Amino acid sequence: MIDPVRFQNALVQSEAEVTRAQAQKDLAQAQVAQRQSEWSMRRQQASRRAHRAGEVITAESRSDYSAQAAQAMAAYPAAEAGYKAAEAGFQAALAGREIARLNLERSIVRAPVEGFVANLNLDPGDCATAGLARLALIDAQSFWAYGYFEETKLPRIHVGEKADVQLLAGNATIKGYVESIADRDNPTGANLLAYVNPRLHLGSAGATCSCAHQA
Repeated sequence: MIDPVRFQNALVQSEAEVTRAQAQKDLAQAQVAQRQSEWSMRRQQASRRAHRAGEVITAESRSDYSAQAAQAMAAYPAAEAGYKAAEAGFQAALAGREIARLNLERSIVRAPVEGFVANLNLDPGDCATAGLARLALIDAQSFWAYGYFEETKLPRIHVGEKADVQLLAGNATIKGYVESIADRDNPTGANLLAYVNPRLHLGSAGATCSCAHQA
């Protein structure tokens, strides 16, 4: 398990960010409603005074109300733009919260299969980097053994044939079958499995025969 404290704190922080963004969104929405109501009111006031005779209301008063209606109309689109920005900030906060929650969930490392851990290259306090392998998991239901044979022996080996893999230590025998034959060296160990160069031990070139374990 990866130390979850930092991810827990990040989730708490993202929850607070969502709350703050929600409050800003609600405030912006209220401002839109307020500007719309004020625009409607000012427009009606200016319309009523525009149709009254000069002896009832002065031209200056009509001009003032018309200017107020124009100002209210200009303020409404600005309030709408502020709401759209607040909505975008709220959606970003929601996405940040989901990322924080996902990171916290992934702080618990779960094996996809039953098996054995090999080459665990971690010590207490180490930091794991995304995409960098730090351990290998060998599936208990699917072992692979690479055998090295001289070219003169390869004609007697065929893909699909049953094979018994006998370990050098102990009396265990793994039952399997020949999965493939290839003229190549053992994998380079990028997947953290052991790397063995047959030329260092056999003293001659050889082909690779892989054998899959049958559960």
